[in-house]
Amino acid sequence: TESVELMILARHTTADGILTLVAEQVGDDVQIGFEGFSWHTHGDILAQLSGLPLRQAVERFVHELLKGQHLIALLRMNGALVDAWLTDDPARDALHKLPGDDLEFRYWDGTEVQFGDGG
Repeated sequence: TESVELMILARHTTADGILTLVAEQVGDDVQIGFEGFSWHTHGDILAQLSGLPLRQAVERFVHELLKGQHLIALLRMNGALVDAWLTDDPARDALHKLPGDDLEFRYWDGTEVQFGDGG
């Protein structure tokens, strides 16, 4: 059986311990995501969007996230964290929330962001 070698390039956990960001080498690409959740992005996409070499694009993205330049959405069901992802459209994310779910927005350092719900 052939296996793809995974190498952890970076691992960062929020001060409150809620999220761990992992960047790992997967073959020729780098995958960046929150441990235990499905959201992720790829280094080749970041490189294409930024015009930077893959490794530099990944380092810049991770640095930006850790410095609070990307908004994180957290979805809780009955108080338990069930999903986490980066968002640039909190209003759109709120449309997918089910009754009883709690949707929070924050930055890496834990600073919460409130958005009006229009009513």
